[in-house]
Amino acid sequence: MNIYDYLLSPDIRTLCEKTGHEFDPLEMAAIVDQGAGTMKEKHAAWREIIATYPDMKPYHIYEPWLKAGESLHKQLTASIEYEEALISEFYSVEENAFYRAGGYWDDFIDGTGIYSTADKAWEAYRNNRDKDEDDAGGLMVKTYIDSEKCLKIEVDSEGIPVCLLREARNRIVYLGHIVVDYPVPFEKGDIVTGLDGVEPAVLKFLPQWGSGEDPETGLLKIRSGTHAQVYHIDEDGDLEEVSWCINVLQYYKGELECKRSK
Repeated sequence: MNIYDYLLSPDIRTLCEKTGHEFDPLEMAAIVDQGAGTMKEKHAAWREIIATYPDMKPYHIYEPWLKAGESLHKQLTASIEYEEALISEFYSVEENAFYRAGGYWDDFIDGTGIYSTADKAWEAYRNNRDKDEDDAGGLMVKTYIDSEKCLKIEVDSEGIPVCLLREARNRIVYLGHIVVDYPVPFEKGDIVTGLDGVEPAVLKFLPQWGSGEDPETGLLKIRSGTHAQVYHIDEDGDLEEVSWCINVLQYYKGELECKRSK
C-alpha cells in the first residue's frame, strides 16, 4: 500500500514521497485512521497492514495510561470487528429506536425530523439542506426510546459512515492518540491554506514540537495534531491570528488581492 496517499496535506505528501520517509506499522495505522476515507476503506487498509507488515507492540506517547497491548495486529483486528458490529447495530431497524440526521453543527432540535431508518433520515436531510452543502457530509444519530443509549456516526456526502463518534474512545486501540512525526516543507512567512485551498494565510509560527530536524535531510519533523499560528483576514476584513493544524496545511496557489492599510 502507498501510505502517502492517506496523508491529508498534498505538500507533506509530496515531501514524504520525495525523501522516501518511512513510517512504522503503528504510525501507518494511525495515519489511515486520521486521514480521509470511509470506515470500510480504512478497515481494508488496516487489513492490508496486518497482512503485509510485521507485527509490533503498540506504544502511546501522550497517554501512557492507555493499555498498549502486545500485538498491533490483534488490536487492529479487534477494532475492525468492534466497529463493524457497531455499524451493523446502527443500521439495524429496531422498534424502540429512531434516527435523526443533520449537518456537522446542527443541534438536532428543530427541523431535522425523526425517522424509522437511517436511510430515510439521511434522505430527508439531503433533500432539505442548502444546495451549497451538496458535497458536505454530516451526522446521523440513533436514539433508543426510554434509554440513555444512543449511537452517533459521521458520514460523507453520500451518507456512508466515516467514523463513529460516541463510541470512538471504546476502541481496542485508540489511534487518535498516536502521534506521528511528519517532515514538513513549511517555513515562517509562507502563504498557506487549509484543505479547501480557498482561504490564504501567512504562517507566523511553526512550533518546534516533534523529533526536531531529521539528521539525514535537515527537514523539520512535526507531530500530527500540532497547530501552527497563522495570520488571516476575518469576515470583517480585520487581520486575525488563529491556530491551524499543521498536517492539513498546503501552499496557497490562488490569486492574492492586496489592499493598502489605512
